[in-house]
Amino acid sequence: MGKLRDVGLFRLSLIIFLVFTITTCLGGGNLTTGCIANERLALLKFKHSVIDYGNKLSSWVGSDCCRWAGVRCDSTTGHVVTLCLNRNYWGVVFYHAEFDDYTDAPFSNNIDFQEYNNLKGDKVNSALAELRHLNHFDLSGNDFQSSRIPEFIGSLKHLRYLNLSFSNFGGMIPYNLGNLSNLVILDLGSNHQLAADDISWVSGLLSLKYLDLSEVKFSQTRILNKLIYMVPSLIELHLSRCFLIDSCSHFETSQLNSSSMLHSIKHLDLRWNFLQEPFPNFLRNMTSLLSLDLSYYDLSQPHSFEKLCNIIPTVTELYLTDCQLQNMHMSPIHANLSRYSKLQLLDLRRNLFKGEVTVSFMNMSSLSSLYLSENLINSYALPVPGLVTLDLSYNKIDQIGNSGMWKQCHLKQLWVDHNHIQGEMIGSLTNMSHCSKYALASLDLSWNQLNGSVPESIEKLTSLETLYLNSNQLTGCIPSSLGKLIALKSLSLEWNKLNGSVPESLGRLASLQMFSVSSNELSGTLPSSMGKLTKLKYFDVSNNSLEDVVTEANFASLSMLKYLYATPIPH
Repeated sequence: MGKLRDVGLFRLSLIIFLVFTITTCLGGGNLTTGCIANERLALLKFKHSVIDYGNKLSSWVGSDCCRWAGVRCDSTTGHVVTLCLNRNYWGVVFYHAEFDDYTDAPFSNNIDFQEYNNLKGDKVNSALAELRHLNHFDLSGNDFQSSRIPEFIGSLKHLRYLNLSFSNFGGMIPYNLGNLSNLVILDLGSNHQLAADDISWVSGLLSLKYLDLSEVKFSQTRILNKLIYMVPSLIELHLSRCFLIDSCSHFETSQLNSSSMLHSIKHLDLRWNFLQEPFPNFLRNMTSLLSLDLSYYDLSQPHSFEKLCNIIPTVTELYLTDCQLQNMHMSPIHANLSRYSKLQLLDLRRNLFKGEVTVSFMNMSSLSSLYLSENLINSYALPVPGLVTLDLSYNKIDQIGNSGMWKQCHLKQLWVDHNHIQGEMIGSLTNMSHCSKYALASLDLSWNQLNGSVPESIEKLTSLETLYLNSNQLTGCIPSSLGKLIALKSLSLEWNKLNGSVPESLGRLASLQMFSVSSNELSGTLPSSMGKLTKLKYFDVSNNSLEDVVTEANFASLSMLKYLYATPIPH
C-alpha cells in the first residue's frame, strides 16, 4: 500500500529535483499577444479527430490557443512551442544535470490505460505539421490504435523532447526521425507493435542523450551493438523487452571497433531480453557506466556474478531480478564482495536464494540499498554498515527479534512484509539499536503472523513516516503512543483483531495522509480530533463496530479527503 517497489525503472533514480510541475504541460498563463491563426486551426483539427474520454481538451475554445490546456506558446512570437497531451497531464518537468538545464525527463513507465482519461484516434492528424516551432511534443499514454508514427514529426526540426510512449503505435519507425538533430530525449517505448528494420537513422540524432526503444521489435540481431556506438552523445539507453534473445553471438561485429571507449553512456537497461553469457565485450568499454539492468539475463553459470562485477567496476546500481542466481555463493569463503566497493544499489529479487543472508554483504562498504524480495530466505543474520533500504518482503523469515536488521544505524526503509514472522512485536523493538530508532522512516511488517499488542514503545521510532502492520493477528487497543509519531504519513492497521476505541492522540498526526483500521473489532465513536487531520486523503474505518463515524466534527475540515470507507460490520 503506497510503497514504490519497482526499482527496475531506474528513471526515478535519475531525477535530481523538481523544477516546476504545471506550467509546461498545462499551458495557461502564457503572456503572448495571441496564438498564430493557422496553428490554432491545426490544433482544432486534431481535437476533432480524436475521442476525448477524459474531456481533457474542453479548454480548447476561444481565439487564444496559448491559453489552452497542454499548449504553450513562445512569449515573443506567439508560436506554439509545447504540445503536451500525455495521459495524465502530469506536467512534471525535471532538471537533470546530465541532460543540461532544459530537460523534461520522462518520469515513469507506470501509466494506467483506463479509457476514461486518454485520447483515442485512428491516427495522429497531419494538421499538427503546422506546429513547425514545437520543441516539446508529448502524446504518451494515449491510444492511436496501432497506426504508424506520422512522417511529419521528422520535419519538426526544433524538437528537443519527443515522447510517444505507451500510445499504441505500430508499424515501422519512420527513418526521417533521424532529421531531428536537436532532439535530446526520444521515448518510443512500450508500443508493443512498433518495429524497426533499420536503425541507421539514429546516427542523425546528434544531440540525443536519452533513448527509449523498449518493446520495439528489431529485425536485425546486431541492433544493440549499432545503437551503442552510433550515438556518441547518448547517456541513457532503454531496450527492455526487445527480444534480443539470439543476438549475443553477434554483439561483436567486424564493422565496429570493439576497443573504442564509450565514455558517455551511464545508464543501460537490457532487462527482459533473456540473454545469456558470454557477456558482451562492449560492457568493458563503458567506462562511465553507473546503472545497469540485466534482469532476466541468465547468470546461472558458476561465478557469473563475480565475472559481471569485474567487467563493470564503475557501476553503482545493478539490477539482477530473476537472473537464476540461486547457486551464487554468498558465503565469505566463496565470494569476496569487498571488491565491488562502488555498488550502492543491488537488486537480487526473485533469484531463489535459500537459507540465511550472511556476512557476505558486510564487505560491500558503499551498499545503501539491498533488494532481496521474492526469494526463499529464512534468516537475516548480520547488518550491512551503511544500508539505508532493505527489502526482504515475500520470503520465509519466521522471526526477527534478534535479527541483524535491527542493528542498522542508517536504515530508513525496512520491508519484511509477506513473510512468516510470528510472536510479539515487543521483542523486535527491544532489540533495536539506539541509533536505528531515530533513522527508520518506513517499516512494513504486514502480512505476517504477529500477535499480541502493538507496543507503546513504538513511540521511539520518531522519524517514522509509513507504518504497515496490517494483515496480522494483533490484539488489544491501538496504543495512544502512536500519536507521538508526528512525522507519520501512512498508517495501516487493517485486518487484525484490535479492539477498543480509536485514541484521541491520533489527532496530533498532522502529516497523516492515509489511515486504515478496517476489519478489526473497534467500537465507540471516532474522536473529534480526527477532524484536525487536514492532509488526510484516504480514510478507512469500515468493517468495525464504530458509531457515528460520518459527522461534521470529523470531516468538515478534511478538504483533501478523496476516499472514505466507513461501512460498519453487518449485523
